Amino acid sequence: MFIDFLGGSDSGALEALNAKLGKPGGYASVDAALADQEVNLVYPVAAVTVRKSASATENIAANDNLQIFCDDGKAYTVAQRNVAFVENGYSAAGLPAPVGVVFTLASGKKVVLYLDFFNDTLYRIDGSAADTAASLAHSPYNTIGAVTAAASGTDSSTNKDWSITSDDTTDEWILYTENTKQSFRVPKGINYVNVYGDTDDYAERTESLYQITEWLRHRMAVDSGLTTEAADGTIAEVEILDANGDQAAAGTDMYFWVGGEKSDLKAMYNKNNLHATAAIQLTDTIRTNIYNAQVTAGMNMNDTGVNSSTKKLLAPGCKGAEAIAVDGKWMIITPYLTQVGNLTQCFGDAPAVYYVRSKGKALPPTELGDRMYFNKTPLSGWSTYFSTVEGLSLTWFNLTATYWYAGRNSAANAWYVTQSYGTRNVSSTVGRYRVAGASGLL
Repeated sequence: MFIDFLGGSDSGALEALNAKLGKPGGYASVDAALADQEVNLVYPVAAVTVRKSASATENIAANDNLQIFCDDGKAYTVAQRNVAFVENGYSAAGLPAPVGVVFTLASGKKVVLYLDFFNDTLYRIDGSAADTAASLAHSPYNTIGAVTAAASGTDSSTNKDWSITSDDTTDEWILYTENTKQSFRVPKGINYVNVYGDTDDYAERTESLYQITEWLRHRMAVDSGLTTEAADGTIAEVEILDANGDQAAAGTDMYFWVGGEKSDLKAMYNKNNLHATAAIQLTDTIRTNIYNAQVTAGMNMNDTGVNSSTKKLLAPGCKGAEAIAVDGKWMIITPYLTQVGNLTQCFGDAPAVYYVRSKGKALPPTELGDRMYFNKTPLSGWSTYFSTVEGLSLTWFNLTATYWYAGRNSAANAWYVTQSYGTRNVSSTVGRYRVAGASGLL
């Protein structure tokens, strides 16, 4: 029943469609990059007749370059899925569950875009208001979005050295911080990309942003004042409680606790000196203001405050405070904050990156956004099929929303595609857009 990914297409239909729309589809921004590729940006649409029952049929808009991916690890065309439905007694019960859609890229590679996308609402870092629903910020703003050369220095926030060195045997950059004695690795060649980039290396780009963000968090870790016999690098849970070790009531000071021991450190975000604009680095004054606002609101960076269930800061996969053993003491790692000069734009870590990674996925290649836009008809056809034929209620793609993609354009920007207009552009990484995970198929 499953697609072998060797299917072709009707060349006559392709030629007719290209003649009608203007090769390869009446758009300008990506024409030069995709016009002569093997798989056209616009998939020809056919009306596939499917059976709803022994006596009823329906026509569904479809193309075999847009398959449904199911939890059995296989991909199906509309016709193949309907055969399984019919053979199952016109019932979806027990059939493999749809979990994503398979797109064929210009390179011929297959990418799954998953239906398990972020669909919640987070609060601003100070608890002042709910943020944009079903949307996340991308990754750290105006600090380090790509590693392209060896470097070294000392962080003024911690007075500890850091370095970027080359591992020629693995073709990776090694990101090291003396502060926690930890190293993080990113592949070489992950640079900022222009409009035509990030087709094949989207998974590597997503993982690189994660590793860079973890490196930034470790560089800013602070001494908790608590000792330990744990081996260097041991990670421990950090609780945020009041001075007595209980849930802190709104308006009550909060402290870091490790292994049942209280630190004298209040539960503030660690300072950092890495923002490109010195005036909006995370200073003592700003982090104290954030802490005071969180105390008042009854929330904290771990999402364990008395009001945190209704004022969440963390998307799935995002980290709160952690402790790491270094030279016999517990060091506290907190979320890394950027754009703290504007608390309505401030966020912790790289929520879009952490979210998709927690699902075992990556941010998609930007080309996928174009393919979503120019193939809305067969994409909507799948939605129609499941609702009207199989009677399934699926959370489907929002075909008017703006989605983030893996590529960073600069230290401040990342790529997005707006499905309402098909616009591919860049925006500040602190902007809030929708996030869906992707993975490749061989």
